[in-house]
Amino acid sequence: IFIQGVEETSMIQLLKIELFRLMSEIKAYKLDNIVGIGDVVLLCTGLLIGTGQNLFPDQSMVYALIGVILWRTTVVCLQTSCGMIQKELRLGTLEQLFLSCYHFLEILFIRLIAKLIVEGGKLAFACFILSIVFKIDFSEKINWTKITFAVLISLIGSIGMSFLVASVALIYKKAMALVNSVNYFMLFFTGFLIPLEALPAFFTPVANLFPFVWAVRFIQNTHEVYSVIALTFTSIVWGLIGVEIFFFCYRKALSEGTAGQY
Repeated sequence: IFIQGVEETSMIQLLKIELFRLMSEIKAYKLDNIVGIGDVVLLCTGLLIGTGQNLFPDQSMVYALIGVILWRTTVVCLQTSCGMIQKELRLGTLEQLFLSCYHFLEILFIRLIAKLIVEGGKLAFACFILSIVFKIDFSEKINWTKITFAVLISLIGSIGMSFLVASVALIYKKAMALVNSVNYFMLFFTGFLIPLEALPAFFTPVANLFPFVWAVRFIQNTHEVYSVIALTFTSIVWGLIGVEIFFFCYRKALSEGTAGQY
């Protein structure tokens, strides 16, 4: 029990270190982060103006904005995991992380959580600006508990997908092109470009594999019980698959000694 407590304390300490590092980067590169927030606002504005108003119940812009948040958090997970592997490979420090007192998967997970916390703050600020621009009324009858639950559960699947991307980067050294392709591909299954109900029949089986699709349906009260079961199941499956494939690629990189090659 004492050892477990020490490990938990160490993980919390590692999270604090990562958060401090990210906040230091924000202070050092203010212009880059301001432009980054502006990019999110412009992107969300385009989505909301283009199609968002007609995709959710009662023509509610609030629900459209929540859909953007679901998509954006998944994008952050994929970009962070891939970017971390590529950066460490380029700097030649990946082998050092393999030999640290933490398992590499733990380091990746903590960095993902820290990045999500920081980017979540930026996204919240961007959403605040969007709520003013579009005069979004947050006093509508919205079940925020349900929304929070849907976002958190879908994050399990998003993190699992990020582990898959990290696995590809471990083996092939670069995977950002894959990340960009997946990001654009996901837009078809989040209800932003076209309503989920309007997806062609042959796309439906593919769409049902992604947790954020079920998160949107759950928030929309579409077959609520079935949607929450499917959301939880798909998220856990993606999480398990991501961890298993990551461990396979991690062991392969160790056995072949390719962690120091870029």
